[in-house]
Amino acid sequence: MNIQRFGMAAVAVFVVFGLVYYGAMHVFDEQYRALFQRLDINDQPNLVFWLGAVLYTLVFCYIFVQGHEGKGIGEGVRYGLLIGLLILALDLGFFGFTSPPLNIALVISATDIVAAIAAGATVAAIYKPAEATPAEAAPSGGME
Repeated sequence: MNIQRFGMAAVAVFVVFGLVYYGAMHVFDEQYRALFQRLDINDQPNLVFWLGAVLYTLVFCYIFVQGHEGKGIGEGVRYGLLIGLLILALDLGFFGFTSPPLNIALVISATDIVAAIAAGATVAAIYKPAEATPAEAAPSGGME
C-alpha cells in the first residue's frame, strides 16, 4: 500500500466528512440542537469524538483501498452508499434507545448516507486508475 497516497486519501475523506456534517449541522441547526438538548449533549466534541472520527476515516479508506478494482468514481459512490447503509443500520439501533422525533432521525440518517457517498467518491477519485496513453489503448492486432 502506498502510504503517501493513503494518507492523502484519509486527510481528504476526513475533510469531506467534516464539511458534510458541519454543513448539515448549520442547515438543520434546529433539529440538531433539539437532539443535543434531548440527550444532554454539549456542543463541543471531546477527545473520544476526535479519536472516533479519525478511526472511522482510516478504516473507511483502508477498506476501500483493499477492495477497490480501479473502476473510478462510480465504484466509490457505490462503496459510500453501502457504508452509508451500514451506518444507517447503526443509526436505527441508536434511534431505538433515544426515540428522536422523525424529522431528527431523517436528518441524521440522510446526513450519514450523503457523507459516506461523498467520502467514497473522494477516495475513489484519489485512487482512480491512470489514464492509458493512446499507444497503450490502441489494439495491436498482432501485426507487430
